[in-house]
Amino acid sequence: MDVFSYNQAMIKILHLVIIFLLFTNCTDNPNTRLVTGDLYYTWLRFGSFYGQPDSVFHAYEEGGDIGWYSELYKSDSIGAAYVQMLDKQNLLQSPFIYLRTDQDSTCLIFLEESDYRQFTKFNYRELTENEQKVRIEAIVEPIWDRTFLCHTLNSVELTDGITLQKQRKFKIEDYR
Repeated sequence: MDVFSYNQAMIKILHLVIIFLLFTNCTDNPNTRLVTGDLYYTWLRFGSFYGQPDSVFHAYEEGGDIGWYSELYKSDSIGAAYVQMLDKQNLLQSPFIYLRTDQDSTCLIFLEESDYRQFTKFNYRELTENEQKVRIEAIVEPIWDRTFLCHTLNSVELTDGITLQKQRKFKIEDYR
């Protein structure tokens, strides 16, 4: 092998290494992952103060000012830690949805307001009567146990299928 062909081979290898490094380092956040599943409806939705009257959120804020948080932590340390995490992430008043993943687990996904609006057009009763469901694909980052922050909402599609959570005892609320 002469010096010229050796140099050309080394340049090709160097180019391949550079391309490989560029592709492996292009992700903004290595903790993000792709999640797919169906929009899930439940009769009890607790994720944040989104959609609640301002008076409820102001009562929470006032309670924090008078020290109720330490009492909450004594009686429900997991719930208090969850609320504290939401506060640190600035998600206390952020919209969220429930997702039934393709692995049959349910998770909570916090969204930007503009992404959330896509879900307000779906009506639980109409979906169940028409045997349809809403398929979702999103890039998310885990922030708590089965709780994610949506970085990119890739798709929201209405498809044939069964919308889960058929609750006969309690009224199921639509996303609004």
